[in-house]
Amino acid sequence: MNDETKHLLNGRNGNRNKAAPSSRLSELCICAPEETLRRLESARSGLTEEEVEARREQYGFNEVTHERPATWYQQLFHAYLS
Repeated sequence: MNDETKHLLNGRNGNRNKAAPSSRLSELCICAPEETLRRLESARSGLTEEEVEARREQYGFNEVTHERPATWYQQLFHAYLS
């Protein structure tokens, strides 16, 4: 993976400041489709099985994590407020 792709995925610029996730996404959205694919090291046809496995090892599975539900007393407090 090239440095530009790591920057976009990790949100780091040359000064080691973290960019907001929406700004990283905006960077990709304003590019031409071919430029976006180049930056993400992908192709219109998608990734090969080997590339998928390598990225899974590097980044993990594409899964949504869920927050823990509020405790009963937090729920009671918020119910009281509303």
